[in-house]
Amino acid sequence: MHLPVVLKKGFELLPPVFKDAYKSMQVHIGSLHLGQSTLLSFEVNKVELKFNVYYANQISHLQLNYIQRDAADALKQAKLPTLVISPVIYSKIAQKLVDMNINYLDSLGNVYINEQTIYLQHTGHKPQAGSVTAKSRLFGESGLKLLFALLQDEEAINFPYREIAKIVTISPASITILFKEMLKNGYLFEDYDDSKRLLKKRELLQRWVNGYQEILRPKLLIGVYQTMKKDLIRNFADQPIADWGGNWGGEAAAALYTKYLVPQLLTMYVPADEKSWMKKMGLIPTDDNPDLEVFGYFWDKDHPLFRVEPNLVPPLIVYAELMATGDSRNQETAQKIYDEYLQFIER
Repeated sequence: MHLPVVLKKGFELLPPVFKDAYKSMQVHIGSLHLGQSTLLSFEVNKVELKFNVYYANQISHLQLNYIQRDAADALKQAKLPTLVISPVIYSKIAQKLVDMNINYLDSLGNVYINEQTIYLQHTGHKPQAGSVTAKSRLFGESGLKLLFALLQDEEAINFPYREIAKIVTISPASITILFKEMLKNGYLFEDYDDSKRLLKKRELLQRWVNGYQEILRPKLLIGVYQTMKKDLIRNFADQPIADWGGNWGGEAAAALYTKYLVPQLLTMYVPADEKSWMKKMGLIPTDDNPDLEVFGYFWDKDHPLFRVEPNLVPPLIVYAELMATGDSRNQETAQKIYDEYLQFIER
């Protein structure tokens, strides 16, 4: 469901004065110097309201971190409040937005607007039983793998399909389908010479971070372990991780990228068929209080696209892992990684 459709459906369920406001509403996509933000303006009871719009097809709890950051940026840089718009905003997400004093509206008429002299709040509308939202392949497993390559370097979007497929372990046929979905949903521009360009990169980055944590990363888990070496966490950087084709991720990689964090839990990525690391690091499987979590690669770690620093996974993965922890120190470190390595993605 696209932004204009959600706006129309949502406003139709609001009080009459808002229905009148919809008729003269102005929507200017990409008009703010905040990534590719949208400006929305309308008048209610002779009060002109202007909003920075944060639109997504779905809002998860992980996304609230980005919404709060975007809202703060819009207020600071453009002096505008933010209106979060989505087809469905569930009650727990809605309450957190209210707690952050961030306005929202969905297609069911759930709304919170608290600006100037205008106050409107109504919640509790739920989708009808049996209603089905079309599932996006782009933010499923294959799509997240593709986006990982495209967000690493926008030039990858013009690589031959077979090369993209090989470096992120999906089929060329899947890329054809995914690019069609991207075109349909405004994430991709295709020129007359068949060259392609990524659009709405800020939204793609945020949705990739959420999707990596919720969908892709759990499928990569090999196991969690305790170590018999008491100093492993403290001296993790001295481990001969290259001997078994490993790379540090999570807090360990963040510590080496930024020199700002002392890891409490190590994260390592290894080839799925490699097991020598378990004995060399003195590890035993555990269900409680792990020292190390181990994941398999889904990308070609030796491809130039993904080689940023020796023995470390790309910053995009580290950023996603830190943002998901909810730990304030980790999120401060994630911001440092974003500032140094990732902010170019949104340009």
